[in-house]
Amino acid sequence: MIILLFYISGCLLVYFNQEKLLFHPEKLSKTHIFSFETPSREFNLRTADGESLNCLLFSGDSTHTRLVFYLHGNAGNIEDMEGPAAFYANLGYDFCSFDYRGFGKSSGSNTNQDQLVDDVRLVYKHLKKKYKEKEIVIIGYSLGTGPATILASENHPKQLVLQAPYYSVKELAAERHPYIPSFVLAYPFETFRYIQQVNCPISIFHGKEDKAIPFYSSKKLAGLLKKDDCFIPLENCDHNGIANQPAFQQKIQQLLY
Repeated sequence: MIILLFYISGCLLVYFNQEKLLFHPEKLSKTHIFSFETPSREFNLRTADGESLNCLLFSGDSTHTRLVFYLHGNAGNIEDMEGPAAFYANLGYDFCSFDYRGFGKSSGSNTNQDQLVDDVRLVYKHLKKKYKEKEIVIIGYSLGTGPATILASENHPKQLVLQAPYYSVKELAAERHPYIPSFVLAYPFETFRYIQQVNCPISIFHGKEDKAIPFYSSKKLAGLLKKDDCFIPLENCDHNGIANQPAFQQKIQQLLY
């Protein structure tokens, strides 16, 4: 009985603290002023439950009609986005990213997968007012790969690019914490289910030295890709170095031009 009580207590502890385990946000003051070399515009979107999502749209050239919508990982905030924005601007793309709840200047906190994905949908819907969907590339990195795949499965973007994706968060949790039942997870993010429903071209990049999300996660997802989709393993690359890899940059230029 004592062991059972300890087990139940452990499950409850994980359930009520999984946001702290999964998300590592860096907050910014509401009065913080972004300063970038690449021209950018800050805007906020109000969610149905009254929270504010802070967004940045980088527009390197007023003639750009194409857009990269970037869903970042589980740490930091959108102040880190100037590097990627400048890279895609050189390829002829505007670049938009937003902070999840509790990150940067966004208010509130995340509560479950459905809420997080609804926030992603809200930003995407707003962007479609300015950009034709056939000119939007959805890119997800790490944590962002799950919601990016769900979004692409529901819409018709130009392309889906996944950097260091997981097969599913539920699977990762089971491997690292086998004593925790899957039903307590508020963020199962079963990417493998949704990737099979994506109709646009898909490209997966993953570092072979990734310790955060194992390389084999992408290998398993690669088995579910369509004939013309691509999987690019990156040699001598860990979880954080993908965007700086020459192989990644060269392939992205081929894909997006």
